[in-house]
Amino acid sequence: MFEIILISHGPLSKAMLETAQMIVGEQEHVTCFGLYLGDSVDLFRERVEEEIRNKLEESDVLVLTDMQPLQCYRGGHGIL
Repeated sequence: MFEIILISHGPLSKAMLETAQMIVGEQEHVTCFGLYLGDSVDLFRERVEEEIRNKLEESDVLVLTDMQPLQCYRGGHGIL
């Protein structure tokens, strides 16, 4: 088994998960992070990095993001 972490700007990651669940049912091994206008990028990065590290202790992790070169991607990129 592996964990999936979805990272996006705004609500996209949550919407992707909800859409997938409409098709394949409830998913237990998926975590979503959304960076919203006004959020601290540094705090966001810390939360994402902590989640990735925790998940890596348990299993393999697949990280999916929107728009690779933007800020929310950089949070997980440094530790993978």
